[in-house]
Amino acid sequence: MYVTMLGTGAPFPDPDRAQSGILVTLDNGARYMFDCGNGTVRNMVAANANPAEVKAVFLTHLHHDHICDFPLFAIAGWMWDRPDSPIVLGPKGTGHFCKMLFEGGAFDADFRARSAYPLRQQNLAAMRPDVREVQPGLAYEDEDVKILCDWVEHIPREISECFGIRLEAEGKAVAFSGDTAPCDAVVRLARDADVLIHECTFPQVFVDYRARTGVGTCPHPAGGSRQDRARRGRQAAGRHPFRAFRIDQHGDPHSVLEPLPGGAHGAPPDGRGRARHPQALFRPSDDRV
Repeated sequence: MYVTMLGTGAPFPDPDRAQSGILVTLDNGARYMFDCGNGTVRNMVAANANPAEVKAVFLTHLHHDHICDFPLFAIAGWMWDRPDSPIVLGPKGTGHFCKMLFEGGAFDADFRARSAYPLRQQNLAAMRPDVREVQPGLAYEDEDVKILCDWVEHIPREISECFGIRLEAEGKAVAFSGDTAPCDAVVRLARDADVLIHECTFPQVFVDYRARTGVGTCPHPAGGSRQDRARRGRQAAGRHPFRAFRIDQHGDPHSVLEPLPGGAHGAPPDGRGRARHPQALFRPSDDRV
């Protein structure tokens, strides 16, 4: 199993980071994607992965920095001969989002122009996503993976449901928190996982600044005492060897345990832990994940 961080940024444009996106590649070549923020499709190609080969995309919630490359993902797959509809997993509203994109939607001119070509007429399904709006529990299963999800605490659920994810495959498990404050759902999703990837957009100093200046609401303070946060970590880890990786936009990536050094395809992160190319957390030769 190979986990590639396609993007570790947040809503702000960042010259060094794409927005949220994670690509999981199994030993048999099957690929699955979590989130599809700006820049992630370009970074997928830079990581020598073809969007047309991604079996399913899970959009954790409908903020722009998690979905705005999805039109490019679908159109690129279409042009690169995806034979079937991309499977799109996501919260309520994902169907409406996808419906407004292609035929009769924002990219209708692109659809009509390209669909005039005989070759593109042969795989129109690639532009007709198979949307599955999910609920907590088992979200997706095929012959290679099982993907589970649960609601996490980010924004009011009536605006958009927000999900954390757990992918199980090849006897391993990878958990992704999505955008969230500390919550028990992440503990459940990460329990006995091999890897937890946890959002950490703002350091405490930035949270304090937002509170002081009245810029928006304070996002995701750490919550609870240091002892309480340690307890949550122990609950997630259980008795399984466990590595957690949290990435904040305004500082360094912080390893809670031990990430592997270096980036994907010879593109190591710079001194601040930022990679201009996709950053591989775990190499295929690492049999722990």
